[in-house]
Amino acid sequence: MSCPSFDQYIQWMRDRLPLDEAERVSAHIAAGCRACQSEQELAKRIVTTVARRQLVHAPRWLVRQAVQLFGDQVKHSRPGVIQRIVAALIADYRMLQPAFAVRYHGLQARRLIYQAGHCRIDISVSRKPNTRAVNILGESLDEAHNGLAGAEVQLCKNEQIVATTHVNPFGAFMFDDVPEGIYSLKIRSGQEIEIEDLAAFIESPTHPLVN
Repeated sequence: MSCPSFDQYIQWMRDRLPLDEAERVSAHIAAGCRACQSEQELAKRIVTTVARRQLVHAPRWLVRQAVQLFGDQVKHSRPGVIQRIVAALIADYRMLQPAFAVRYHGLQARRLIYQAGHCRIDISVSRKPNTRAVNILGESLDEAHNGLAGAEVQLCKNEQIVATTHVNPFGAFMFDDVPEGIYSLKIRSGQEIEIEDLAAFIESPTHPLVN
């Protein structure tokens, strides 16, 4: 059979597929298909995390359109031109507990997962205590689970670069002490991956949504 869709992997892991369809997906996974291994791993991480955290779901139609969009971008890319891919938000987690064992009131962290072609961008936004600033920690992995080490990362606001860093050898990057707000983020490594409207803030009764 052809590779199952990303949505089928999600539904299979949540035991929500019809029996015959679930059996076909199980057989495909058992066959060890390498072509869709990254989709299997991403689906597993998302389902596992959803079981532990409060989640705002991305609609199925949005995920399907994002996958189609990436296919069209690859199909129409031109040789010699830097390919630009706009990342699609596929999950938005709101966490009640901060990364470290410190007690705060309300939401203190946010995790955003984006898909850009064969790359996955995992963004964690955590509030700095007693401030309106946040730390932005990112992880970028391609389809072979390589971390895009050395890629330049730009944080922009109103089309102006406000901070620049690079992906470290472990595939991670960080922007520290960033004012809450809406940003765009660009990762440049052979191609340019852009996250538009990155929500670098934590919503709560005392910290409302900001622009």
